Amino acid sequence: MYASTVCNFGDSTLHSILSFPDKLFGAIDKKSATYQQKLQEQTVKYLHKLERQEKKLQRKLARTDSTAAKNVFGNIDSTYAALGKSMSEPASKTNAVQNVYNGHLDSMQTALKFLDQNRMFGNGSQIPGQLQNAFGSYNELQNKLNGAANVQQYLELRQQYLTSQLKQYTLDKYLAPFKKQVYYYRAQVEEYTNLLNNPDKLEAKLLATLRMLPTFQSFFNKHSELASLFRLPGNDISEQEILGMQTRASVMQELEQRLGGPGTAQQAVQQGMEQGQGELQSLQNRLNNLTSGSMGSGDASMPNFSPNPQKTKSLLQRIELGTNLQSAKPNGFFPITTDIGLSAGYKITNNKVVGIGLSYKIGWGQDIKHIDVTSQGLGLRSYLDIKLKGSIWISGGFEYNYMQAFKDLQTLHKNVDVWQESALIGITKKTKIGKTSSNVQLLYDALWKQQVPNAQPLKFRIGYSLK
Repeated sequence: MYASTVCNFGDSTLHSILSFPDKLFGAIDKKSATYQQKLQEQTVKYLHKLERQEKKLQRKLARTDSTAAKNVFGNIDSTYAALGKSMSEPASKTNAVQNVYNGHLDSMQTALKFLDQNRMFGNGSQIPGQLQNAFGSYNELQNKLNGAANVQQYLELRQQYLTSQLKQYTLDKYLAPFKKQVYYYRAQVEEYTNLLNNPDKLEAKLLATLRMLPTFQSFFNKHSELASLFRLPGNDISEQEILGMQTRASVMQELEQRLGGPGTAQQAVQQGMEQGQGELQSLQNRLNNLTSGSMGSGDASMPNFSPNPQKTKSLLQRIELGTNLQSAKPNGFFPITTDIGLSAGYKITNNKVVGIGLSYKIGWGQDIKHIDVTSQGLGLRSYLDIKLKGSIWISGGFEYNYMQAFKDLQTLHKNVDVWQESALIGITKKTKIGKTSSNVQLLYDALWKQQVPNAQPLKFRIGYSLK
């Protein structure tokens, strides 16, 4: 039934994907392995940092009370060794409720089950094995997510425990670095989870095509992990089939027996729900008040902590590539030279970027009637941008510029004395345009009088940077 419906659907995209299943399975294995490695490496890195922080706190407490230091912290090495082992060898799931739910994993696993049940991969002898490998890859990734969640839970409990214990010795203020690492580990796992939920092109095409099929929607509502957690439309599972859960009828019957009638039971339930909603709203208001006074830290236990979102980014995600132009002209509108600059910046925070660059000076000739393209110089740049307000940044930098014409790189090496220094300070306006931003700079060269011949004191540059 399903197979004929899918075939009648006649979608060329689905057919092209299923005609080359190795590409799909390869994408699954590669993505799963990548995120497993990232979760493992980052967990180990943060556990090492937290272990060092605990040992520092233990030494501080030992100066006051050595016995308490042993009792409070216990064997730190064995504690973190066990945590690392639990991440590298996470326990297998016993039921879906114990899993950390991930929408992408659920959708892809259910899609593969649907295609396998309807024999959409054909009769290739290697397909069943490849399917098993794909499911195995997803299960391993799910176990890593579960392991990371268990580590987070333990660290949060550990943080609460150490806070209460160290408070007795007025040492809880030294726990701030530990709390920051716990926060950043949680943020790092959340970053990877969000990235995992973004399917690659092949996965996105497969899921988009299948979701257009009513038969797949019905299959998902019955066989997905989400369906085992919630009663989705089309799921015919009765209340009695949900293991360990009382039915609504049995609960209401017991309430009626205790409270004296159906009207009384319903009224009591309604009053309880209203009271619960009131308490929940009160707690939410208190939480909002705490977080609003914490400079947006997102962690009420550290009111003066402003997290750095860049710390959870990879090195490549923190690199900002850019290019800019700077022209000089003796008179008229025709430029005599143009500096083409390339730069690579590293985002220290969202508001600070430090970087290096290279510039190449092109000569255009005397005027529009006498155009002659030549190499007129080279520059080595370093810079620091600090956000002032809105789109305005304070920019500073130090540059070495070779100010003479050259024909080859050996000339630059021989004439070392020709290199001139520039110390720049000024403002930059950055305007976002999608994934890029346009930059307009006005810089003052504090060393312009020392250059021979004297350079321009003000430098105007325009350019673009790629986020």
